[in-house]
Amino acid sequence: MDHLIHTRKTGTAAEFATKLGMARSTFFEYMDYMRNELNIVILYDRSAKTYYYGDKGLYDSLKQWIA
Repeated sequence: MDHLIHTRKTGTAAEFATKLGMARSTFFEYMDYMRNELNIVILYDRSAKTYYYGDKGLYDSLKQWIA
């Protein structure tokens, strides 16, 4: 998931869920968790049809939980 977001090769929500081998609803549950519980900024570029990190990547965002 992180690699696809980082490299901006996710596709739409349905395509991303398929790439991850999960249902679209499960995909949105993961996205909600990452955004709301882990405070990771994940945005969607409609013209490129991909998700991307807004400011920091996954590992930079998780440093606060590891320390």
